[in-house]
Amino acid sequence: MSREENFWRRFFACAPRAEPAGSLWPGILAGIEAEIEHRESFGTAVLWMGRRLAPAFALLLLVAVGTVLWGGNDAGLLDSESVLAGLMAPDAILGQWAGVLE
Repeated sequence: MSREENFWRRFFACAPRAEPAGSLWPGILAGIEAEIEHRESFGTAVLWMGRRLAPAFALLLLVAVGTVLWGGNDAGLLDSESVLAGLMAPDAILGQWAGVLE
């Protein structure tokens, strides 16, 4: 045995032995129960948010589909040429969009 090994053996032999004050199981079980509760509360929050946001997503989808089916490009939407031509006249853009001007 080397001198260094001998030193460390004597060093650790002088240290007090650590022993738990009581049983570890109550703490372990409490940790497991807290983790289960956390997971359940997260799942409940996700379900709650999903139920609240589902109508909003359905409405957005309905508006998007309605816009496409209603007429697409023929619904009086502005094309790039008319936007460029009307940059100096915002009333002309609004009029074309409203269908007043051609």
